Amino acid sequence: MKIVSYQSLVLYIVLELVDPQLLRNEIPDRTIRSAEGPGTGRNRRTVCDRECTCQLPAVECRRRNLRSIPLPFPRGVEKIVIAENPLNTIKQNSFYKQEFSTVTDLLLEDNEISTLETRGFNGLSNVRQLSIKGNKIKSVDEMAFYGLRSLETLSISSNQLKELNPMAFSFGMGIKTIILNDNKLQSLSSDLFDALPSLETLSLGGNPWKCDCNLLGLYVWLQFGNTALREPDAECAKPPSVQGKKLNTFTNNDMQTACLEDDGEEDEEDIDEKIDEACAEHNSTEVVDICYISDTVFANLGGKVCLYCAATVDPGEIERNLAEATGADLTLHWIAPAPDEDKSNETSGDTICFDKVKSSDGGVYICEASFGNATDQREVEIIINDLANKVGIGLAIFFGTALIVVLLLLLRWWLKETRVE
Repeated sequence: MKIVSYQSLVLYIVLELVDPQLLRNEIPDRTIRSAEGPGTGRNRRTVCDRECTCQLPAVECRRRNLRSIPLPFPRGVEKIVIAENPLNTIKQNSFYKQEFSTVTDLLLEDNEISTLETRGFNGLSNVRQLSIKGNKIKSVDEMAFYGLRSLETLSISSNQLKELNPMAFSFGMGIKTIILNDNKLQSLSSDLFDALPSLETLSLGGNPWKCDCNLLGLYVWLQFGNTALREPDAECAKPPSVQGKKLNTFTNNDMQTACLEDDGEEDEEDIDEKIDEACAEHNSTEVVDICYISDTVFANLGGKVCLYCAATVDPGEIERNLAEATGADLTLHWIAPAPDEDKSNETSGDTICFDKVKSSDGGVYICEASFGNATDQREVEIIINDLANKVGIGLAIFFGTALIVVLLLLLRWWLKETRVE
């Protein structure tokens, strides 16, 4: 039996307290515009007169060079298709300026959509099918689908999804089918589906699934839930021991093997992709600026871990001339935690790796980028997961406490016996 996560419940209560009208999609009368636009009777102009082709109850806006959601739509529309346009953002309250109570199907397919703003679909309370396949969406936040209280089928296939916020479907209580195939997903949190007690079908094929311990929650959820995986079958891309294995045929032994093989190290291809993406989108006015550095690392004793760093250079004329005269170039090096106060440990290059992590490897590491006289620094911390030591301390505390309790009981018994004598 699935239950709604406590995060969803808290968010629901907060919204109820702040603005009950928004929670129920009750749009105040003052915000509702005529579904037919200005004018009266036959003179009213709608999207049918300009951007779209209308054969009511369907309206299709295909290849019309649209960069935003066109308005107003005619009364009685049930199906809206906006496809093959340079539309790149579903802005907040894009569908909130007009009453869409009759719309049941919304297809925003093969556009250039990369951003779903918070409450972008607010006002579509009766939509049962939403398709945003064939776009450029990389992530979905927790309020992206707010307002779609009647949604039953959601397709986000053929995008560039790498992650989904664990609360992305918090308001999708009635969703029956979710299609996520042909994206770049490697893992999913099982918490993602806690708010979907009606979910019957899930499509995950065409993603490079990393079937390691991070996928354990999803695996357990699929094993004991009532949701079926739909074709095309989802397959493991890595680690090698389970490569090509289908998720719907995954066994406990497969998961144990994959977990044992997982050393916690990120793939070089994934790192290169993260660095390229971060540095391509990085804007800076500094001569040298670190555009990527690893997140805080939780390392296991004896495991392998690497820290990565990358920087961009944008020299002015003075710096460029100086660099040409001196032969200066961009250099990166790591400053490790000092073994003692009088000595530091520096490592050249943009990467520092530890093949077998020790307790002494924990601490704050500094990446320093230099170009001539210009420098930039960023910090990252390695935190050691010393599970064995924690277990040992825990056992020592437990047995120590138990011993004290036993001694106190013996003392109480002895005092009682002494009084009797």
